[in-house]
Amino acid sequence: MGAPAARPRLEAATSGGHRALRENQGIGMAGLLGDLVATGERVLVVAAHAAHRAGALRGRVGGFAVVSWAALEDQP
Repeated sequence: MGAPAARPRLEAATSGGHRALRENQGIGMAGLLGDLVATGERVLVVAAHAAHRAGALRGRVGGFAVVSWAALEDQP
């Protein structure tokens, strides 16, 4: 059996004021968040275990909000 195929990265450019979905599986979350925060735009992280994710990133990177999928569904 060969190595598993690499999972494709989903990227789309932001154009016409539309926001894009971008999947960056396999890269460091703290680095990605730092890059996103550095743009000056507001950043919202949606995670299954928001409290755990926020605690793990606290002190390493800041300037973003974290919300759980359930909370986002309750109050979009």
